[in-house]
Amino acid sequence: MQLHLPRDTRKTAVYLGAAGAIPFILGALAAWTIGDSPVGRWTVGAATLYGAVILSFLGGIQWGWILQKPDSQHSLLALSVFPALLAWVALLLSDRFTLGVLIVCFPACFLLDMRLSLPAWFRTLRAALTIVVVACLVAILVALSGNA
Repeated sequence: MQLHLPRDTRKTAVYLGAAGAIPFILGALAAWTIGDSPVGRWTVGAATLYGAVILSFLGGIQWGWILQKPDSQHSLLALSVFPALLAWVALLLSDRFTLGVLIVCFPACFLLDMRLSLPAWFRTLRAALTIVVVACLVAILVALSGNA
C-alpha cells in the first residue's frame, strides 16, 4: 500500500518529526554539560521518559498500516503492542538498563516498520529520526556511565 499525501502534509510530518527529536537532543546535551546538577538529572530523566512514550507511539504505525490493509497478518497486531510493553518494562529498570532497552528497541521498531509498504519519504524520515534518537540515547548512556 502506498499512501500518497499532499506535499504540505509531508512537510508538516517532517517538521513535527524534527521537533519530536528536540527532547532527545536536549537530554544528550544536558547529560554532557550539566548532567550532575539537579536540572541536568531532571532533563536526562525527562528525555528518557519521553523515549519510552515515543517508543510506545511507534507501535501505532503497525496498527495504522493494518487498519488500511484488511488482509494483513494478525501477527502484526501482536508485534505492534511490544514497543509499549517494552517501554513500560524499561521504565521499571535502572536508568542505564532503561536506556539500553530503548537503544535496542528503536532500531528494532524501525526494522519492523521497513517490512511494511510505507512511502519512501516516510522511510527516509524514520531512518533519520531513528539515527538521531539512538545517537542521543547512546550519548546519554555514555555520559551517565562516565558519571558513575
